[in-house]
Formats: sequence, C-alpha cells, structure tokens
Amino acid sequence: MQIIRLFRRIRSLAARKPKEPKKRKQKNLGVWISLNESLTVFDEDARFWWETTGPILARMMELIGYDQDTQHKHLLFYYMYILPALGRRPSPEGHPNGWESFMTDDCSPLELSWEWGMSAGESRVRFSIEPIGKHAGNSADPLNEKMVFQLIDTLRPAFHSSLDLTIFDAFSEALTTTHKKLDTKHISVNGRSQHFVAFDLDVGTPSLKAYFIPGLKAVETDTPVPELVVQAIDSCKAHLGSIFMNNFRRFNSDLTTFSKTSPSRPQIEIVSIDCVVPVKSRVKIYVRHRETSFDSVCRMLSLGASKPLDPASLASLRELWSLVLGLPEYFPSDQELPNVPHRTSGILYYFEIKPTSYDIVPKVYIPVRHYAKNDLSIAQGLATYFERRGHSATAGKYVQALSDIFSHRSLDSELGLHTYITCSFKKTGLSVTSYFNPEIYHPNRYIS
Repeated sequence: MQIIRLFRRIRSLAARKPKEPKKRKQKNLGVWISLNESLTVFDEDARFWWETTGPILARMMELIGYDQDTQHKHLLFYYMYILPALGRRPSPEGHPNGWESFMTDDCSPLELSWEWGMSAGESRVRFSIEPIGKHAGNSADPLNEKMVFQLIDTLRPAFHSSLDLTIFDAFSEALTTTHKKLDTKHISVNGRSQHFVAFDLDVGTPSLKAYFIPGLKAVETDTPVPELVVQAIDSCKAHLGSIFMNNFRRFNSDLTTFSKTSPSRPQIEIVSIDCVVPVKSRVKIYVRHRETSFDSVCRMLSLGASKPLDPASLASLRELWSLVLGLPEYFPSDQELPNVPHRTSGILYYFEIKPTSYDIVPKVYIPVRHYAKNDLSIAQGLATYFERRGHSATAGKYVQALSDIFSHRSLDSELGLHTYITCSFKKTGLSVTSYFNPEIYHPNRYIS
C-alpha cells in the first residue's frame, strides 16, 4: 500500500513535451522495460529523467551481476525518490533549465560509478546527484536550498532507523548558507551548488551519503574554507570521539604544512559524511591540488598517514595512472601533465577519517576527463589493468559495455563520459572505481 500511495503522490498528467532527446535502443534492460510498462504516468520532467537515465542505471546493474529482484528494488527506489529531485528537464535546445550543477563539468546533475571489487561479487553500482528543486535558480529559490532537505525527509520511511542526521544537520549549518544571508547577484551561476547526495546500491537498502560544498559559506562569512571545516568538525567532536579528532588534527596539520611549502596550495573543496549514527560515519575531506606529476600524487597521498604507503600499491597505482592517461612507458614521475585551464583540472583527493580507526584512508581521483586522449583510450587502459590482474571477464566486456550504455556517441570521438578513475588505498590493496557523466546535455541526444 505504501508503494501505491507513493505512486499516486508523484503522478501528474503528461504535458505536451518539447523536442524529445534522440532514443537509441539498448540491449537487455528486461527489468527496466518491465517497470516502464507498469509505471506509465509521469510529469514531463520525471519522464525525461526516467527515459534518459533509468536505462543507464539498469544496464550498469545488469553488467556486474545484480539479480533481477535487486535491480527491480533499486530501479523502483530511483523512480520513487530520485526522479523528482533531478529538477527540470533540459530546455528544448538541450541546455540546463534554470540550474547549472557543479556535479559534472557539463552541469549534468547525476554521476554514476562502478566500484570494482577485489574479488567476484564485490563490485557495485553507485550514483550521486545534486537535488534540484523545480524553482532552483530563480527568485523563489536562487541557491537551490530546499530540495536536499525535502529529499532526505521523503527518504526517512525507506531508511527506517538507519538514517541519522546528527552530523548532517551540524555540517549544513556550518558549511552552507541561504540566499537571505548572502547577496547572490555577484555569484557565478555555475558556482552555487552546496549539497550533493550519493547512494551505494547494496543488496539491502541503498546507503546514503551527503556532501557539503562550503565555498558560498566562505563568501558569506569571509572565512577561509579550512577554518570552516575545522569549525564544523569541532561542533561534532563529542559525537566523533577522540580517535577521530586526533586523526583529523594530524591530517590538518600536515595539510597546513604542505600548503606552506607547495608552489600550488591544495584547496579543500568538499566534505562528505555517511548519514548514519556518528560513531559509524566516515568523514571525507576532498582536496584539489593543481600539481599533476605522479611524484606530487605520492606526496599528497601521504598527508596524515601514520605509516608509509605500501610500495606495491603505489606501483599498481602508477601502472593504472599510465594506462588510463595514455602516457608513454617511461614518462618521468616528476613531470607535470599538460596544462589544462579549467575549474576542475588538477588532481582531486579525499582523506577518509573514521571514529573507530587510527588510519586515514586516502583516495586519488585521476582526472581522465581532462588529461586522457578520449573515452575509448581510457576504457582500453582500464581493461588492460584488469586483464593484468586476472580479471579477464571484466576486462573483456568493459569497452563494449560502455558503447552499449552510452550509445549517444562513439567512445573515440571525445572526452567526457569518464570523469575520474579512482584508487583508494585499502588494507587488501587498491580499490578502483570508474565514474561516469551521462552527458545529459550532449548535442547528439537532441538530434532528430
């Protein structure tokens, strides 16, 4: 009955639509097709997001072995909760309609990823969105302040007792602002994002993560972002505990020292949390550094470390780095990548701190979006990396899978589908994830 009531709540008559994106047939999609036949009534915005992004999510789950029941559950979750939070469909010309999201470089409000497990059955699909209200960007909601809170409130029944917003509420207060506190007329339209949310599609209920972008809060308060982050974490120190606070102070001290000696100062860009009880939550601090040599990557990954990074893991990382970026075999480790003048160029990192662990877990985001040759070369490089590690099944289907899923253009035509290839340093070795921009606004999606 709950599902029926939710369906009724989000039903509305389909209005006459502007020009539809070009549709291309995808293979399989049995679960999505079955749901699509039974969930027939949408408003025009939800219809667009369902028909454009639903098949992508479905195919990604199929290809790494989600059973049909699990696919059905996650697609229904996506339909019921996520579609209404993706904002208005693109303009008839295929441009962002009222809000330009910082989620991806082309303003698509959705990013999807494959997290590749160390062994069979450990891989999973994940996605992140910027919740966008229907009036985001106009005078009624100039900073898109409302939808993230509406979405989380709507999610409460789905998450039952596992949802805890203690840290979320504190960080929202400390790291984000409102249009009533900040004059927005001088703020760039593509620099206003403040909240993202993300979901890991596990066997049970998806897990919820929240992301805070403190740039506007820094403008409002005239306070540097690092100070805001310290204030946010200090406000939760009673919940996070002494182990966490000691680790954070060590990391923050290392970052401060590094910033004083580096020609290009690393910048904190995002802070994320798990929306669970604080003792189980991870806090991730995302840092962007403009230096792009592999040696600089190794130095950054060592920030806050209580022990040296594993040499074998660093060797694997360098191999992956060279393969997905298409670098020559003997490319010097101290040589910078070609200069790319873009807001998201450079290298992105996060540093994961937990209340119950003495180790800080680093992760590097290899920005293939800016520095590789094209999406085909990235896919082939990652497939080679998998093949060399005995994951021949994954390697064999990766390139063709991407061609099937993102069929609006050829992989060798340009960059942009892959946003990052990432490596996280786990106790069991490197954990690799590939991130994708669905290119919602790509011109090929709107060719008649």
